[in-house]
Amino acid sequence: MTIKIRYIFVDRKSVNLEFADEDRIAAFIIEDRRREANSNRKERRHNYSLNAITYEGEEYFDKDTPEGLLLEKEIEHEIGEKIHELTETQQRRLAMRLHGMSINEIAQAENVSQQRISATLKQIRKKIF
Repeated sequence: MTIKIRYIFVDRKSVNLEFADEDRIAAFIIEDRRREANSNRKERRHNYSLNAITYEGEEYFDKDTPEGLLLEKEIEHEIGEKIHELTETQQRRLAMRLHGMSINEIAQAENVSQQRISATLKQIRKKIF
């Protein structure tokens, strides 16, 4: 028994090749075509779009470029302005938290409940971010 393989080129010319059934070249070509067809079927199921990619986090933010330094300064300025818009109590509680105090420690220092400190920190996050 023989295996016939037909190649069609871009210019629409074709070549017919015949191999013996036990020929290793024929087995390789058939297996290669099977893998390629499977790969093509899998690829059709995926939709890749560069527009869908979101770049978040510091791994995509190069601070060593002039644009990166400018962007970093703009972000710091915006956050600074938002911190100045906080109430005196919110600023005090934020400062304590940034100095490493736990919510429980802040609650004891302020003589309020932990839930009140958590709520204040949540309000601060909403105002800043």
